Parts: sequence; structure tokens; C-alpha cells
Amino acid sequence: MALKDKPVSETTLIALLIQIFIVAGIFLLMPFVFMKSKIESGADKKFLLYFALLGLGYIMLQISMMQKFTMFLGQPVYTMLTVISTMLVASGIGSYFSTGFLTGNKKRSVIIFGIIAAMALFIAFIAPPVFYSAAKFELPVRILISIILIFPLGFFLGMPFPIGISTIKEEYKNFTALSWSINGFFSVTGTVIAMMLGMITGFKIVFVLSALLYLSAYLVFTKIEKNI
Repeated sequence: MALKDKPVSETTLIALLIQIFIVAGIFLLMPFVFMKSKIESGADKKFLLYFALLGLGYIMLQISMMQKFTMFLGQPVYTMLTVISTMLVASGIGSYFSTGFLTGNKKRSVIIFGIIAAMALFIAFIAPPVFYSAAKFELPVRILISIILIFPLGFFLGMPFPIGISTIKEEYKNFTALSWSINGFFSVTGTVIAMMLGMITGFKIVFVLSALLYLSAYLVFTKIEKNI
């Protein structure tokens, strides 16, 4: 294929994306073909779309933040530890409080998705001047600033998934496992998609796309709520 005449990084990412599609498809989606689980209503299809949007949006935000904060922290190792651990801890806490947040007023879901979109745009466009101003500080201080910026976003990112799972009706509980798999499939494939989009358009655009994915997930969620 004359790889010496092609950009190595782009060729590698395309090959990696194909491999991930195949492997993730076999291990995450193929089992449901043999289980003969059928999607019986439009509501169920909306669930799958909802969890696909969440998986793709979450991982695209994570990849974009790793790129953005590497410029601030200076070392990829420090960035991965800071971004991934902060997002996981914050998302776990947000997941724990998700049900209570909507108790008594399901319309608060717009707040969750709105904050996620706003925070994504904030980190993309407003945070860089903060990084520039704080670049003179020692590494521990920069890590603390990074955690402060990441934690609120991670907290609300942890809410949409458990909220979606909790809205699946008892008669459709067989779709819970499928929803997890759909989310996982797009989370895995989204890592490469985010890197490819970042190389083509820049990571600020990836932040914007991530915000749009979560706003789209909210629109799907509103339709799901009508069927509950």
C-alpha cells in the first residue's frame, strides 16, 4: 500500500479504528445477536441512541481535555493521571447524587445537560487564558487548578447515564445490558474518532461537537420521558 508515501499517524489511526470496530463489535454487540433480543418499540430505539450519544460524548470530552491539559501540565503522564482520575471520581460522585437531583422535578435534567455543554465550551475557549496565566506556578499548583476545572464537569457527566438506566421500564429491562454495551462500544471507538477529528479540525471543534452530542442526548431523553 506504499505506506512510506502516506502520513503515518493518519494511516495508523484508520487501521486502529477498523480494528476497534471489529473487536468491540464482536465482544460488545455480537452476543445480543445470539440472545435474540429484539427492539420492540420506538422508545427502546431511543434508549440505544441516547446511550450511544453519551458514550461518544464522554470519551470525546476526555480525549480533548487530555490534549488541552497536556499543554498546561507539560507531561502526558501527569495529564492522564489528573484528567482520568478526576473525571472518574467526579463522575462516580455525580452518579451517586443523580437520582436525588431529579427527585420531585424531572425537568431539572435540562440543568444537567446544559451545564455539561456550558462547561465543555468553557474549557475549550475560556480555560486557555487561565492556563497561560497560571503556567508560572509549580506543578502541584497547576494540578490543583486542573482538578478544580475538571471536577464540576466530571460531576455532571456522571449523571446522564444512571438517569437513563433508571428510566428503562420493567418490561424492557432486557435492554439494560444492551444499553451498557452500546455505551461501551461508542466509548471505545470514540477514542480514535476524537483523535482523528482533533487532527483534522482542532480540539476546540471536538469540544463543541461533544457539547452538541450531549444536547442531542437531552433531546432524545425528553422523548424517552414522554413514554415513561
